[in-house]
Amino acid sequence: MTFETHAKTLLALELSQAHPSLMNPSPQLTNVLQFRRKLVPTVPEPVSIDCHDELAPIEQLWREFQKTASTSAYSSFQWCAAWLKTVGARIGATPRIVVGYDAIGHVAFILPLQLRRRLGLTVVEFLGSPDMQCGFGLYHKDFRLQAPLWFEENLPRVLATCGKFHVISLLDMPHSLGDAAHPLSKSFSV
Repeated sequence: MTFETHAKTLLALELSQAHPSLMNPSPQLTNVLQFRRKLVPTVPEPVSIDCHDELAPIEQLWREFQKTASTSAYSSFQWCAAWLKTVGARIGATPRIVVGYDAIGHVAFILPLQLRRRLGLTVVEFLGSPDMQCGFGLYHKDFRLQAPLWFEENLPRVLATCGKFHVISLLDMPHSLGDAAHPLSKSFSV
């Protein structure tokens, strides 16, 4: 067994032990998730997801969205672009900016992520890792309230747009920012 295969096996085992329901969700869990979703105020959900490996094509979109989005300074275009040109270039970080759009084309979220090789494995992590102190992203204020439930069901689909990776390492996520839970809070255990 190669190191890569061993690492993948351990990761799958950890995921199945931490969240067995993620491997094969039962009909009961599916019904509970659908019921919980009905309790949350409905706003347009992301229906299409794009992943960009360069910042320039989405700079204007990102800068406009960050003016009204729930976010932190570490998710701003300015900080991410500066970090990527300096530290990111030195450590081999490749941007993966995931953008979720609702049915009418409005941005629901932007997740600034990156791929980076660590110990022979490709890791998906927040853009700016290991230097940023607040892994968050940018979220439309109306989507943010239902985002934890939406990401609980859709995070694998979101991350799949990043390309091939071996490990998910989304660290330094605050439990909340402002008055709402972190949008990825239901996707990971602390």
